Amino acid sequence: MKSYNRWWNKVKSGLQSVYEKQGIKSGQKLNWLFEKRKNKLNDFMNQSVNYIIKHCIDYNIGNIIIGELKDIKQNSNMVKRTTRPFRLYPLVNSNRNFDLNVNTTVSIV
Repeated sequence: MKSYNRWWNKVKSGLQSVYEKQGIKSGQKLNWLFEKRKNKLNDFMNQSVNYIIKHCIDYNIGNIIIGELKDIKQNSNMVKRTTRPFRLYPLVNSNRNFDLNVNTTVSIV
């Protein structure tokens, strides 16, 4: 996912610079790129949820507890040379996927 995001940011910035020179804000290719990223993230989240559910079924795990990751990396002691911001992937959709795919209890703490 990380490498895909790097590629996506590179292509997006290139398209935005071209659009800026042309005096427009968005275009078909940029809209296609946003849609492709959304689909890729959804696919990744669905595969992750599916893997977790299969693991829970195999080991007879009935409860899944998902902690709330609000501000998890904001106060971390990262190396000073790291300039890229840490971003979490949206877990709201994965929680919805858990609810759709499992007959077990899913709790958000």
